[in-house]
Amino acid sequence: MEVGKSRESGVGSRESGVNSPYLESFSKLYFKPLASLVLYKPSKPFFQSLSPFGLSKLYFKPLASLVLYKPSKLFFQSLSPFRLSKPFFQPLCPVKHLSLPIFTTMPELSLVITVKNEEENIAPLLAAVHTALRGMDYEVILVDDGSTDQTKQRIIESADDRTWLVELRKNYGQSNAMMAGIDQAKGTYIALLDGDLQNDPSDIPSMLELLKKEDWDVVAGNRINRQDSMLLRQVPSRIANALIRSFTGVHIKDYGCTLKLFRREIAAELGLYGELHRFIPVLAKMQGARITQVNVQHHARKYGKGKYGMNRTFKVLSDLVLMVFLRRYMQKPMHLFGTMGFISFGLGLIINLYLLGLKLMGNNIGGKPLLILGLILLLGGIQLITIGIVADINIRTYYESQNKKTYNIRKIYKGKNIIS
Repeated sequence: MEVGKSRESGVGSRESGVNSPYLESFSKLYFKPLASLVLYKPSKPFFQSLSPFGLSKLYFKPLASLVLYKPSKLFFQSLSPFRLSKPFFQPLCPVKHLSLPIFTTMPELSLVITVKNEEENIAPLLAAVHTALRGMDYEVILVDDGSTDQTKQRIIESADDRTWLVELRKNYGQSNAMMAGIDQAKGTYIALLDGDLQNDPSDIPSMLELLKKEDWDVVAGNRINRQDSMLLRQVPSRIANALIRSFTGVHIKDYGCTLKLFRREIAAELGLYGELHRFIPVLAKMQGARITQVNVQHHARKYGKGKYGMNRTFKVLSDLVLMVFLRRYMQKPMHLFGTMGFISFGLGLIINLYLLGLKLMGNNIGGKPLLILGLILLLGGIQLITIGIVADINIRTYYESQNKKTYNIRKIYKGKNIIS
């Protein structure tokens, strides 16, 4: 209907300088509707703008519109002769970017597997997963963390309708790859698994049953009969586990075991980045999660080599300091910096009062190192207290600007019934 009116008004005539082939191409839709429900009425600009090239304005105002468009081949062909930079018809209120979720189903379990250069493990891994989870409502989300071999192709070849592939643009590290998979997961429960076939997916059903039966929020795996090098892997891991348990107060035997099962709301708020995947139980505990652990199987690696090994030892120690701070002082940083500041300020004040007394008694204190120490402690104390105040203000901004709560509600009961 719109095209016919354009012709009657003289658009596309010889006087406008547009050839007849243009009229024929213009008579077709440049965007093919996927779904359309549109009612139109003529607008005033339609009658005022019937000029040869007045087609860039809105001639019809939609009364009600629900339109999804995809470009047709004809549209792109028509752009070349006339160098048109805009569509001929533009919606009054366009939705320029329509973002749809990648996954539209709501399975009970989402299994997130991070892989990097695991081409030989993909087929047996997916076969083991499908065998272990047979009869369950689940999806498998494999996150390709910057593989440089044929891992992506092997996943596509072995994939079925339950399998999803999230391909990252480059290697971001295990923590970020895990979070990418968790962000795409739609299951009520989310499980994490390594892609090296050392964890056994057959342990997942019993872990899920335990979580639901005893109302846990997180079930962590504890590798028994670990099939790794004693000197290079097991000894450093045991030392790291002992340090983490001591400093964080979260008593999990095996922090390095990737096989874990979560309720969705806990996994979605982990906030993994850097190298924090080893501290997942600590991050979950900070949300008030109830955590238990079960013994799981562990197998020797058959193909490939480990990607996240000894080279992260010092990173783990650095992250441990961060975890201790977040665990104990996330909501009250002034308690840390203020305490240290007042101790330092107090010691500096005592030293300087002592030196003042010596000076009043006629002693020379100008060359005493104690004077420098006193000044350093005094100024350092003031600085630490100031840092504590600034940190507290930042934490308040963090919570209030994002409408975050300083607490997490697990369940609400009314009488004997669970409300939410």
